[in-house]
Amino acid sequence: MNIEPLHQLKTSGFSTKGNHRGIGLSTIDNLIQQVPNILLETTIDNQLFTQKLTILTDKYRKFPS
Repeated sequence: MNIEPLHQLKTSGFSTKGNHRGIGLSTIDNLIQQVPNILLETTIDNQLFTQKLTILTDKYRKFPS
């Protein structure tokens, strides 16, 4: 089974799991665009989809305020 492209997975309402799903990835995508101290790392490797969400404190902030 192939994993769909990331841009398609992040589309609101799109789900590989069935009906009435598909809001999680689009929600987190909207969040990281609005909040400057949240980083999202996405990897797709050998049919394994992984996301790592990092919330930076002021000490580690890499973005201008």
